Amino acid sequence: MFHDKESPTGREEEQLVKGNQTTKDVDDEKLQVKVEVKNDLQHVITVLEEIKTELEITKSELMPKLEKVEEALRVNEKKLEGQYEVLSSPQQIFTTTDNDVILPCFLKPTVDAVSMAVEWTRPDLYPRFVHVRRGGQDLLVDQNPNYEQRTSLSISKLKFGNVSLKLSKVKLSDAGAYTCFIPGVNKHAVVHLVVGAVSSPVIVSIDRSSSGLELQCQSKGWYPQPEVLWLDSAGNLLPAGPTETLTGPDGLFTVSSKVNVDKSHGNSFTCRVQQKNITQTRETGIQIQGGHVFEFVR
Repeated sequence: MFHDKESPTGREEEQLVKGNQTTKDVDDEKLQVKVEVKNDLQHVITVLEEIKTELEITKSELMPKLEKVEEALRVNEKKLEGQYEVLSSPQQIFTTTDNDVILPCFLKPTVDAVSMAVEWTRPDLYPRFVHVRRGGQDLLVDQNPNYEQRTSLSISKLKFGNVSLKLSKVKLSDAGAYTCFIPGVNKHAVVHLVVGAVSSPVIVSIDRSSSGLELQCQSKGWYPQPEVLWLDSAGNLLPAGPTETLTGPDGLFTVSSKVNVDKSHGNSFTCRVQQKNITQTRETGIQIQGGHVFEFVR
């Protein structure tokens, strides 16, 4: 025997209706959220379009003014180019390793250069920048690493147009041509730095010979290559043997020289090592008294 499916009771019908109503309410809420989001997005788009329009108007208003300012700057730079010179005196500087040195550069006539752009460069290096200053600040991001923490400009001197560069703890590799460029006046000057290395000579041996004494003098760590001279007590040059020269792995020179002396030359002798290109001289000497030898450094 077959039975019909039981019909839902009144309570079940009521629950079913409530469930459908809840689903409908949820769907309505989702729809409302979508509408609100769409409205918000439309509002944002409208605001952005208004801002874009305002910016375009502002740009169109500012561009002519900006062009006038740029033109005024160009005219001013042209005037400055004619008014100022960038000078260096002297144009060649001599120094020795481990010293501090000033590379001279200044504006003429005198002008406050604190806020001016200043560029010190070495064209033979990469990067070429030794020291750069812009807008009243040192900008050393592109500085050649060989000059890190060894360069500076004096604020007190900049106030009077002196843009000289101080280079500390000079190295042999610092030798070269430096360009001092002032972009604001489109002028530059070139300074040549000559770097040398020196050391004091030493009397390394005193030997008896058939004619008197043979003296040997040695000096290490010179650059460029120096010459060695011997002098008697009256300051006269003594005839000496050929100078022996050795070059170390660091590129520095060691020089050695021997001379034969007797009583006719006196009792005081000087070994002089000199390098004329860097105007450097070092001396040591000995004095012979009663068979005793005394060394002294001048």
